[in-house]
Amino acid sequence: MKNIQLPTGIILSKEDEVYALSEQVAQLKQEVERLRGILVRNHPLVSALRQKPHYLSDDDWDSLEELIDSAHQRFIINLRLSVENMTNTEKRICILLKLRFSHPQMADILLISPASLSQIKSRLKRKLLEAKPINFLTARTLDEFITEF
Repeated sequence: MKNIQLPTGIILSKEDEVYALSEQVAQLKQEVERLRGILVRNHPLVSALRQKPHYLSDDDWDSLEELIDSAHQRFIINLRLSVENMTNTEKRICILLKLRFSHPQMADILLISPASLSQIKSRLKRKLLEAKPINFLTARTLDEFITEF
């Protein structure tokens, strides 16, 4: 087998090209995330909930789940793979966290007290920690973890 020697200038040039392409990919990923955020924020149901939080029908929850899964690369599907025994309420809290609703808004939408919301979130974080302790190495709170997930 022959050992082929490439001139150092060619290697450095190719490394520069790879670096430039990597930078472009990173910028494109950021732009995709920005556009996904706009898509989600401008969805009629999300806009209506932000203006006036209210209880949602099962069909509305299904719509939100589809929106989140399509905008955030199978978010719910991947989350359910992380926590096998996730309840519907926990899933709904994750959807609302991903949409960045405030705690009072979430409590109003779910028709539960803020204290109950905190308790459910605490149990969900415990479940996520049991499933994969690595989940919370970079994210300190459940809100941060779900936002970054």
